[in-house]
Amino acid sequence: MKHILTFLTLGILLFSCSNNEEESENNQDNDPLITKMSQGFQLGLPTESYTYFEYDNSKRLIKRTGEFVEVPPKGLRFFSDIYTSLVYDNNRVTIENFTDSNLFTIPKNTIYITLNNSMQIEKKEITYITNNHYCKTLFYKYSNNKLVEIKTTLPDNAYGATGPNEFLSFIEKFYYDSNGNLARTESFQQEYGINKGEKIVRIFGDYDNSINPWKRLYLIDDDFYRSISKNNFRKYTEIYYLNDMLISTNEASWVFLYDSNGNILID
Repeated sequence: MKHILTFLTLGILLFSCSNNEEESENNQDNDPLITKMSQGFQLGLPTESYTYFEYDNSKRLIKRTGEFVEVPPKGLRFFSDIYTSLVYDNNRVTIENFTDSNLFTIPKNTIYITLNNSMQIEKKEITYITNNHYCKTLFYKYSNNKLVEIKTTLPDNAYGATGPNEFLSFIEKFYYDSNGNLARTESFQQEYGINKGEKIVRIFGDYDNSINPWKRLYLIDDDFYRSISKNNFRKYTEIYYLNDMLISTNEASWVFLYDSNGNILID
Protein backbone atom coordinates (compact mmCIF):
# COMPACT_ATOMS: atom_id res chain seq x y z
CA MET A 1 0.00 0.00 0.00
CA LYS A 2 1.39 3.37 -0.95
CA HIS A 3 1.09 6.29 1.43
CA ILE A 4 2.01 9.79 0.30
CA LEU A 5 2.57 12.46 2.93
CA THR A 6 3.35 15.97 1.75
CA PHE A 7 4.59 18.76 3.97
CA LEU A 8 4.77 22.39 2.86
CA THR A 9 6.09 24.95 5.28
CA LEU A 10 3.57 27.76 5.65
CA GLY A 11 6.18 30.10 7.03
CA ILE A 12 9.58 31.03 5.70
CA LEU A 13 12.72 29.87 7.45
CA LEU A 14 14.75 32.83 8.62
CA PHE A 15 18.35 32.81 9.69
CA SER A 16 20.61 35.09 11.68
CA CYS A 17 24.36 35.13 11.85
CA SER A 18 27.11 36.88 13.77
CA ASN A 19 27.95 40.39 12.64
CA ASN A 20 31.25 40.54 14.53
CA GLU A 21 33.61 42.48 12.23
CA GLU A 22 36.81 40.96 13.67
CA GLU A 23 35.40 37.46 13.17
CA SER A 24 34.53 38.29 9.58
CA GLU A 25 38.06 39.50 8.84
CA ASN A 26 39.58 36.27 10.13
CA ASN A 27 37.25 34.07 8.12
CA GLN A 28 39.11 32.36 5.28
CA ASP A 29 36.11 30.87 3.49
CA ASN A 30 32.68 31.89 2.26
CA ASP A 31 30.62 29.58 4.44
CA PRO A 32 28.00 31.53 6.44
CA LEU A 33 28.15 31.38 10.23
CA ILE A 34 24.60 30.68 11.40
CA THR A 35 23.93 31.49 15.04
CA LYS A 36 20.13 31.39 14.99
CA MET A 37 17.65 29.32 12.99
CA SER A 38 13.89 29.55 13.01
CA GLN A 39 11.96 26.34 13.66
CA GLY A 40 8.66 28.03 12.76
CA PHE A 41 5.42 28.21 14.70
CA GLN A 42 4.14 25.05 16.37
CA LEU A 43 0.73 24.16 17.76
CA GLY A 44 0.47 25.15 21.42
CA LEU A 45 3.46 27.52 21.32
CA PRO A 46 2.62 31.26 21.45
CA THR A 47 5.78 32.40 19.70
CA GLU A 48 8.19 31.21 17.06
CA SER A 49 10.86 28.78 18.27
CA TYR A 50 14.56 29.05 17.49
CA THR A 51 17.65 26.86 17.53
CA TYR A 52 20.92 28.57 18.48
CA PHE A 53 24.46 27.69 17.42
CA GLU A 54 27.82 28.51 19.04
CA TYR A 55 31.34 28.17 17.58
CA ASP A 56 34.93 28.16 18.80
CA ASN A 57 37.71 30.48 17.57
CA SER A 58 38.29 28.16 14.61
CA LYS A 59 34.62 28.53 13.63
CA ARG A 60 33.87 24.92 14.52
CA LEU A 61 30.41 24.20 15.86
CA ILE A 62 30.58 23.54 19.63
CA LYS A 63 26.96 23.86 20.81
CA ARG A 64 23.44 23.54 19.40
CA THR A 65 20.57 24.58 21.67
CA GLY A 66 16.84 24.02 21.17
CA GLU A 67 14.99 21.17 19.51
CA PHE A 68 11.65 19.43 19.39
CA VAL A 69 11.13 16.39 21.61
CA GLU A 70 8.57 13.71 20.87
CA VAL A 71 6.66 12.29 23.82
CA PRO A 72 5.33 8.71 23.48
CA PRO A 73 2.95 7.08 23.03
CA LYS A 74 0.88 9.65 21.12
CA GLY A 75 3.83 11.32 19.44
CA LEU A 76 3.19 14.76 20.92
CA ARG A 77 6.03 17.20 20.30
CA PHE A 78 7.24 20.13 22.37
CA PHE A 79 10.16 22.51 22.01
CA SER A 80 12.80 22.16 24.70
CA ASP A 81 16.10 23.67 25.82
CA ILE A 82 17.97 20.44 25.08
CA TYR A 83 21.46 21.27 23.85
CA THR A 84 24.08 19.28 21.98
CA SER A 85 27.72 19.70 22.95
CA LEU A 86 30.61 19.10 20.52
CA VAL A 87 34.08 18.69 22.04
CA TYR A 88 37.13 18.50 19.75
CA ASP A 89 40.36 16.62 20.50
CA ASN A 90 42.59 16.78 17.42
CA ASN A 91 40.70 14.76 14.78
CA ARG A 92 38.19 13.30 17.26
CA VAL A 93 34.85 14.87 18.17
CA THR A 94 32.61 13.84 21.08
CA ILE A 95 28.95 14.76 20.72
CA GLU A 96 26.53 14.50 23.66
CA ASN A 97 23.05 15.76 24.60
CA PHE A 98 22.23 17.69 27.79
CA THR A 99 19.40 19.66 29.36
CA ASP A 100 19.13 22.21 32.17
CA SER A 101 15.48 21.33 32.73
CA ASN A 102 14.25 20.10 36.12
CA LEU A 103 11.21 18.51 34.50
CA PHE A 104 12.88 15.67 32.63
CA THR A 105 16.19 13.99 31.93
CA ILE A 106 17.62 12.79 28.64
CA PRO A 107 20.28 10.21 27.73
CA LYS A 108 23.57 11.63 26.47
CA ASN A 109 23.53 9.28 23.48
CA THR A 110 27.26 9.83 23.08
CA ILE A 111 28.60 9.91 19.51
CA TYR A 112 32.30 9.71 18.68
CA ILE A 113 33.37 11.09 15.31
CA THR A 114 36.77 10.68 13.67
CA LEU A 115 37.68 13.29 11.04
CA ASN A 116 40.08 12.87 8.14
CA ASN A 117 42.74 15.41 7.12
CA SER A 118 40.12 17.34 5.13
CA MET A 119 37.91 17.65 8.25
CA GLN A 120 35.37 15.29 6.71
CA ILE A 121 33.72 12.54 8.74
CA GLU A 122 35.73 9.34 8.46
CA LYS A 123 34.05 7.25 11.14
CA LYS A 124 31.08 7.73 13.46
CA GLU A 125 30.45 5.57 16.52
CA ILE A 126 26.93 5.83 17.95
CA THR A 127 26.26 4.51 21.46
CA TYR A 128 23.01 3.68 23.23
CA ILE A 129 23.54 3.27 26.96
CA THR A 130 20.09 1.79 27.47
CA ASN A 131 20.51 -0.89 24.79
CA ASN A 132 23.86 -1.94 23.30
CA HIS A 133 21.89 -3.91 20.72
CA TYR A 134 21.51 -0.67 18.74
CA CYS A 135 25.10 0.59 18.98
CA LYS A 136 26.51 1.10 15.50
CA THR A 137 29.58 2.30 13.61
CA LEU A 138 29.45 4.21 10.33
CA PHE A 139 32.34 4.32 7.84
CA TYR A 140 32.46 7.15 5.27
CA LYS A 141 34.04 6.83 1.82
CA TYR A 142 34.94 9.75 -0.47
CA SER A 143 35.88 10.20 -4.11
CA ASN A 144 37.13 13.49 -5.57
CA ASN A 145 36.38 15.10 -2.20
CA LYS A 146 32.72 14.04 -2.33
CA LEU A 147 30.98 11.55 -0.09
CA VAL A 148 30.03 8.48 -2.12
CA GLU A 149 29.24 5.82 0.48
CA ILE A 150 28.37 5.24 4.12
CA LYS A 151 28.56 1.72 5.50
CA THR A 152 26.78 1.14 8.80
CA THR A 153 27.60 -1.87 10.94
CA LEU A 154 25.69 -3.06 14.01
CA PRO A 155 28.23 -5.31 15.78
CA ASP A 156 25.79 -6.43 18.50
CA ASN A 157 22.91 -7.15 16.15
CA ALA A 158 23.44 -10.63 14.71
CA TYR A 159 21.07 -12.18 12.16
CA GLY A 160 22.62 -15.62 11.92
CA ALA A 161 24.24 -18.25 14.10
CA THR A 162 26.61 -20.04 11.75
CA GLY A 163 29.58 -17.67 11.83
CA PRO A 164 31.28 -14.90 13.84
CA ASN A 165 30.69 -12.03 11.40
CA GLU A 166 27.02 -12.38 10.56
CA PHE A 167 25.86 -8.98 11.77
CA LEU A 168 23.29 -6.64 10.33
CA SER A 169 24.70 -3.82 8.19
CA PHE A 170 23.52 -1.11 5.83
CA ILE A 171 25.17 0.62 2.90
CA GLU A 172 24.13 4.00 1.48
CA LYS A 173 25.31 5.22 -1.92
CA PHE A 174 25.41 8.95 -2.79
CA TYR A 175 24.83 10.41 -6.28
CA TYR A 176 25.28 14.04 -7.43
CA ASP A 177 24.08 16.21 -10.28
CA SER A 178 26.30 18.26 -12.62
CA ASN A 179 26.19 21.25 -10.24
CA GLY A 180 27.67 19.31 -7.35
CA ASN A 181 24.38 18.94 -5.51
CA LEU A 182 23.18 15.72 -3.93
CA ALA A 183 20.58 14.23 -6.29
CA ARG A 184 19.72 11.03 -4.45
CA THR A 185 20.93 8.33 -2.10
CA GLU A 186 20.11 4.63 -2.07
CA SER A 187 20.35 2.75 1.20
CA PHE A 188 20.25 -1.05 1.41
CA GLN A 189 20.10 -3.50 4.27
CA GLN A 190 22.75 -6.17 3.76
CA GLU A 191 23.16 -9.76 4.91
CA TYR A 192 26.30 -11.68 3.94
CA GLY A 193 27.15 -8.66 1.75
CA ILE A 194 23.94 -9.08 -0.27
CA ASN A 195 21.21 -6.42 -0.44
CA LYS A 196 18.19 -7.82 1.35
CA GLY A 197 15.20 -6.51 3.28
CA GLU A 198 14.98 -2.74 3.64
CA LYS A 199 15.73 -0.28 0.86
CA ILE A 200 15.39 3.50 1.20
CA VAL A 201 15.69 5.89 -1.74
CA ARG A 202 16.08 9.57 -0.86
CA ILE A 203 15.61 12.13 -3.65
CA PHE A 204 16.69 15.77 -3.31
CA GLY A 205 15.38 18.31 -5.79
CA ASP A 206 14.23 21.84 -6.68
CA TYR A 207 17.66 23.27 -5.83
CA ASP A 208 18.19 27.02 -5.67
CA ASN A 209 21.35 28.89 -6.71
CA SER A 210 22.09 30.19 -3.22
CA ILE A 211 25.21 29.53 -1.17
CA ASN A 212 24.64 26.77 1.37
CA PRO A 213 24.30 28.07 4.97
CA TRP A 214 24.23 24.53 6.39
CA LYS A 215 27.81 23.58 5.47
CA ARG A 216 29.22 24.18 8.97
CA LEU A 217 26.51 22.00 10.55
CA TYR A 218 27.59 18.70 8.94
CA LEU A 219 28.32 17.01 12.28
CA ILE A 220 24.66 17.28 13.30
CA ASP A 221 22.50 14.45 11.94
CA ASP A 222 19.49 16.72 11.36
CA ASP A 223 21.50 18.93 9.01
CA PHE A 224 23.85 16.41 7.44
CA TYR A 225 22.10 15.84 4.09
CA ARG A 226 21.77 19.59 3.55
CA SER A 227 25.39 20.28 4.42
CA ILE A 228 27.02 18.25 1.65
CA SER A 229 25.58 20.07 -1.38
CA LYS A 230 26.71 23.28 -3.08
CA ASN A 231 23.20 24.76 -3.01
CA ASN A 232 19.95 24.09 -1.12
CA PHE A 233 17.23 21.57 -1.93
CA ARG A 234 13.63 22.67 -1.51
CA LYS A 235 11.99 19.32 -2.12
CA TYR A 236 12.71 15.95 -0.53
CA THR A 237 11.19 12.55 -1.31
CA GLU A 238 11.79 9.38 0.69
CA ILE A 239 10.70 6.04 -0.77
CA TYR A 240 10.73 2.97 1.46
CA TYR A 241 10.78 -0.63 0.21
CA LEU A 242 10.74 -3.91 2.08
CA ASN A 243 11.81 -7.03 0.18
CA ASP A 244 11.34 -5.08 -3.10
CA MET A 245 7.78 -4.14 -2.17
CA LEU A 246 6.89 -0.44 -2.07
CA ILE A 247 5.73 0.41 1.45
CA SER A 248 5.56 4.21 1.59
CA THR A 249 6.48 7.47 -0.14
CA ASN A 250 6.92 10.64 1.92
CA GLU A 251 7.51 14.12 0.54
CA ALA A 252 8.51 17.44 2.09
CA SER A 253 8.88 20.95 0.61
CA TRP A 254 10.41 24.20 1.86
CA VAL A 255 10.14 27.91 1.06
CA PHE A 256 13.09 30.20 1.78
CA LEU A 257 13.58 33.96 1.78
CA TYR A 258 16.33 35.28 -0.54
CA ASP A 259 18.29 38.53 -0.83
CA SER A 260 18.83 40.53 -4.01
CA ASN A 261 21.78 38.30 -4.96
CA GLY A 262 19.69 35.15 -4.80
CA ASN A 263 21.17 33.86 -1.55
CA ILE A 264 19.15 32.62 1.41
CA LEU A 265 18.67 35.64 3.61
CA ILE A 266 21.07 35.87 6.53
CA ASP A 267 20.93 38.90 8.83
